[in-house]
Amino acid sequence: MKKIIAIIVFGSFLLSCSCTKEDNSIPTSRDANGVITEKQYLWWNKEEEHDNYIITTPFIYNGSFIAETHQNGNSYLSLQNAKDGKIIWKWDDYVFDYDIDLRYPYGSQEGYLFFQSGPRTYCVNLKSGKTQWKETQSASQFSLTSGYFDEGYMLQDFPDDGDVYPGFKIYDLENGNLKDKIIPKFINISNRNVSGELGSISSVVPYILDNKKNLLVSFAEPINEHINKGFLGLYNYEDKVWVYDRRLINENYGLGLLQIYNNKAYCLSGDTINCLSIEDGKIIWKKGFKGNFVFGGFMLDQGTLYCAAEGDGYYALNAETGAIKWKGERAPGTSSRMVVLNGVLYYINGGDGRLWALDAATGKTLWRLKSPDGYSFKREINVMQGDGERKGYVLTSTWHGACAYEAER
Repeated sequence: MKKIIAIIVFGSFLLSCSCTKEDNSIPTSRDANGVITEKQYLWWNKEEEHDNYIITTPFIYNGSFIAETHQNGNSYLSLQNAKDGKIIWKWDDYVFDYDIDLRYPYGSQEGYLFFQSGPRTYCVNLKSGKTQWKETQSASQFSLTSGYFDEGYMLQDFPDDGDVYPGFKIYDLENGNLKDKIIPKFINISNRNVSGELGSISSVVPYILDNKKNLLVSFAEPINEHINKGFLGLYNYEDKVWVYDRRLINENYGLGLLQIYNNKAYCLSGDTINCLSIEDGKIIWKKGFKGNFVFGGFMLDQGTLYCAAEGDGYYALNAETGAIKWKGERAPGTSSRMVVLNGVLYYINGGDGRLWALDAATGKTLWRLKSPDGYSFKREINVMQGDGERKGYVLTSTWHGACAYEAER
């Protein structure tokens, strides 16, 4: 029996501050097609500074989200209640204030936030808001981290300890002890990428196969400074052997972040989405699009893969076959990453700065909300399941602070 381990890949953060009571008497407005263009927000925390943003992540910890808060000229990580935006704790034990400009942290339901900034590695206790541990590496590392329960995976940009190729380090999140270091099967000895390295790693995802923990790894070897070959490997972590080590997926592009769904792996490579067999690393299907996925990316839910191809459109694909289910309306501009809740897709469109909602079954546009501050929403978003009081919570931010709306369903 195979079991998929759901992980939280990080990237994403809401930025908010002290709660300020705002006039929330906005009536619901619709356009001629019935699309909601204005509606009341549940709360909106205005901040004193205008340099706030959030990073999209599915991570919610005990009904709260991680944010960046700016108060009195200081920057903090904070845990905030998704129902009302109130701050539960603030953390500022960073070496440099830009260290909390996070993109891909690992949030564990075991109660740890694990992230990397340059050569600095941090682990914060989510319950207490205190530093669990921190350390400085010998060289700057990839900001992407992932993990498995109380283990954190730090992906290296640059090799250390005399190694030729980068690997990934596995930490015990409770005490910061280094448990292991694994290097993919690189063989390139001459071609270097734009960073001057012989290879790079883009994703590490745990997966249970035959009752053993395995690590699915995507990595790349450069052909020149701008073109990379993308590979997939599966490492049996318990037996310390590679099940397979170099499955070539794309000749001209490295691979993006891996997502696992229904015993298959999905990833991007340039303008192509790939569906891969985890057991042997072979391609099940791949589908090309007119645009790439640098900003919008893709997500999986209930047997459907949703993707945002820049300059092309929003698509829903059958995750098993790659067949297109629908193509949705697309405004000009780039997109935030998408999130889904109860059959509705939510995202922020960069062209008009609005909060959009699409029916996940049909692609029909349900919302195209204006920002309550008259400017635009920032291009990040999160959702939280309802609790009986609300259908659900759609969390985003304006240029003046974080805010929340009741979900469509």
